[in-house]
Amino acid sequence: MSHDPRPPDLPPLEREPPGDDAAVPASAIDTEAEGSRDVRNLFLGVGLFCLLLAVALFYLWNGCAAILAGLLGLFLFVGSFFKFGEAKCPSCQNTISSVDPSLPGLHLCHGCGRYCVVDIEKKALRLCGDDDVHPTPRFSAPLKEGVTLPLVCAACCKPATRLVHVSWSVKRDDLNALFTIGASLALGAAVPITSFRKSHSLQIPHCDAHQDGASVKKKDKEGKELFLLTRAHGFCQQYCESNGLHAAEA
Repeated sequence: MSHDPRPPDLPPLEREPPGDDAAVPASAIDTEAEGSRDVRNLFLGVGLFCLLLAVALFYLWNGCAAILAGLLGLFLFVGSFFKFGEAKCPSCQNTISSVDPSLPGLHLCHGCGRYCVVDIEKKALRLCGDDDVHPTPRFSAPLKEGVTLPLVCAACCKPATRLVHVSWSVKRDDLNALFTIGASLALGAAVPITSFRKSHSLQIPHCDAHQDGASVKKKDKEGKELFLLTRAHGFCQQYCESNGLHAAEA
């Protein structure tokens, strides 16, 4: 009889059947598209204006302001020579702009909510698959109450063997914070900074080899809108499919 090393609170492992994303053809990146040329021309025009403004500021007003304007102008001027392009989402054919064919960057399609990645060798944009892993938690989806998590590692998408706590803090309700302050003052105690914050935690499936596969990001101080970020695209995709969600930028 084999011994199951998983903790008792982790149910039997299940994996979604492999998808057919690999069969979806990649989309070529067009660096000569009209939108790409417009962005480069805008960078060039604003960059030259900032450089001229820097010269005028240097002689007429303030050296520090001239340095800032010059740095901004130089950044925009150099950026105008980069070949940013456009590509169609391989899944829904929505146009994705500001795609650099020389960098393996991630791009979220706002049409279908799928993540795409640049294939540098083919100069094309392809759909992310289960085996795509980012060095840091990058694949993002809304974190809602009552969601279920896929039983795969958030860092590598291999079968999960344990649960890792991921914590975050949000601004406490003003009335609760005032009550805590009032009680502390009545007892003659110092009011800790943590009185204004409330901590939360979530248990995320991981394998034995990883413990840094996920994080939670707040879009506001109150934590009313939360996002779950993972390193493994497969985890994010299964999470979205099982909870009826779409990937979204945090």
